[in-house]
Amino acid sequence: GPLNERVVELARTPSFCKAWNIPEPDAEELANGTIRNEVLRDKRYQSMEDAEMVLRFFAHRQRTSIGPLRNMRIFLDTYWRKANATYPQALVDDLSRMFVETVNLAYDVLGDKAFYVRRFRQSGRGKSAGRDWVPRPTLLAYDVVMAAFSRHLDNAEELRAMRDEVQRKISDLYDENAADFDGRRTDPKDVSTRDQLITDVLEEVVSKH
Repeated sequence: GPLNERVVELARTPSFCKAWNIPEPDAEELANGTIRNEVLRDKRYQSMEDAEMVLRFFAHRQRTSIGPLRNMRIFLDTYWRKANATYPQALVDDLSRMFVETVNLAYDVLGDKAFYVRRFRQSGRGKSAGRDWVPRPTLLAYDVVMAAFSRHLDNAEELRAMRDEVQRKISDLYDENAADFDGRRTDPKDVSTRDQLITDVLEEVVSKH
C-alpha cells in the first residue's frame, strides 16, 4: 500500500532523527537517497523501529475510531492493514505533510527534550534525589506531544515565539502530574488524560499571545 514506503521516508525527517538520537540524513542522502554506514548500523533503523514510530503518530490520531488501545502491537497492525487497503494517495500525502510539520514544530519548540519526560531519580553519582529528565526520549511522551502539536499547527508561529514558556510549563506539568505520566499506565483513559494535559498547556500559551 501507499503508506509502506512513505513511513520509511518520513522516518528520515531531520527533526525526527534529532529528537530520537538517530543519525540525520547527510547531503548525499538528501541528494540521491544513499544511506551511509552510520545510519545502517543504527539499531532503530535496522529494526525499522523508526518507521514504526511514524506509523504510531498516524495511528494514535485514529485510536478512538479503531478500538480500545489495549495492545499496541495489535492496534498498529490493525491500523497498518486498514490504511494500506483504504487510504488514497492524496490522504497519505496530507498525513505526510502533517507529520513533517508536527515533528518540526515540536522540535523547534521543545528542542532535544521534545520526547523526554521527568521522573523521580534516586541519589547517586554526585547527584541528590529529586525530579529530573529521563536519560532518553520515550514513546509515552512522543505519542501525546505529537498528538497535541498536530492540533496546533495553525498556532505554529505563536508557539515558536513562546518556546521558553512552553518548555517551562511542560517541565512543570511532568512534575505536577507525575502519576499521569507513569509508563505503566497504558489504559485508553490514561492516554486521553495525557493528551489533554499537553493540549491544555499549548492552548494556555496560545491564548496569551
